[in-house]
Amino acid sequence: SRPAPPSDPPAPPSAAPAPTYRPCEPAVATATRAPVAALRGRMPRRRRCAVSLLLALVACAGLAPAAATARSIVVAGGDSSAQLVDVATGRVAARLELGSQTRGAVVAPDGSLGYVSTVNRVVAIDLATNRVVGRAATAPRITALALSPDGARLYAARSGAVEVIDTATMTVARVIQLGRSRPDALAVSADGTRAVVLLDAKRVGVLDLAAGRLLRRVPLAGATGVAFGPSGPRAWVVTIGDPTPPR
Repeated sequence: SRPAPPSDPPAPPSAAPAPTYRPCEPAVATATRAPVAALRGRMPRRRRCAVSLLLALVACAGLAPAAATARSIVVAGGDSSAQLVDVATGRVAARLELGSQTRGAVVAPDGSLGYVSTVNRVVAIDLATNRVVGRAATAPRITALALSPDGARLYAARSGAVEVIDTATMTVARVIQLGRSRPDALAVSADGTRAVVLLDAKRVGVLDLAAGRLLRRVPLAGATGVAFGPSGPRAWVVTIGDPTPPR
């Protein structure tokens, strides 16, 4: 009998297409007629987009009073500009060139001003005219911004410290020392007496703003964002994975 002809070798499996991810802005703040918490955090890029979107929805829908009407979104996109987006149309109303990389963004409680951090300063923007109206010189690399409930004090986190800026004069009035840390998110309580700052990937810090000092460090692994509610002393921290420290 004749031997069977050799069978064709199996075709190699086709490679699965590589996943793609859209870039997402490091910091977004919404201008309203009432306070809105700004949330942001450090995390792997592919997770940051989804979580940032979730946090933005929480800030706009859950923490702001129902009567608040958003007018503008201030975006610090990581390049050298700040974008002002009109909420009603979804279009960029203005793009302001600020000269160096932007990182943090926050909006005044009454929605009149937006603040954006660059490499070594914080810029105040009039949201009615879309013009820069003030600048505060700071130490390098401000990573997060938060405002007091009355808008009088702007808290700017950087490596090892939080700088307290008087918004009337746009000058640094105080520096709160944090020790060895790399802050990445910051929030102020509704009564303006406390703040919570993400010190690094494993700890958050509680600040006494009246005394200008770090009260305590709390072990909390995977923290990426923080916010206070519209009233009360409770802070909410977003984490990735199990935040419980190992025993």
